[in-house]
Amino acid sequence: MAAKPFNKKETFAQTMKEVNAVKREIAKKVLATVVLSTPVGMPSTWLSPPPKGYAPGHARFSWRTSLGNPVTFEVPGRDPGGTRTIAAGFVKIKTARFSQNIWFSNNAPYIGRLDQGWSRQAPAGFVEKAIRAGINSLADTTLEVP
Repeated sequence: MAAKPFNKKETFAQTMKEVNAVKREIAKKVLATVVLSTPVGMPSTWLSPPPKGYAPGHARFSWRTSLGNPVTFEVPGRDPGGTRTIAAGFVKIKTARFSQNIWFSNNAPYIGRLDQGWSRQAPAGFVEKAIRAGINSLADTTLEVP
């Protein structure tokens, strides 16, 4: 049986499909890691009372996944466990095309303070550490590409 001739167009299309699959897997790992690394407030352990209207889990809930451009506004809500936030992000990631940037943004007004070490639950720089951990978790992984 003769070998199938090389088809540059088919090879390029398959390569782009594989690259996009890897991009999506990395995005899923990064999202899950950054959401679950985000501290959830425990007002009972605080030295002063929480601000009026404070709801534990807002910082986790505020991680928004978007395609093309970042979300630039605060979204009200809370998700202390992070599962709804991750699930919603995975839905967006699944639809990402090769040419689209995948954005993770958090517009909670205190996310910067949390990332500076304001909470005893997460070290300063936890966002960057979570992103690196998410990327590194795929270093030794073999992905199945459809």
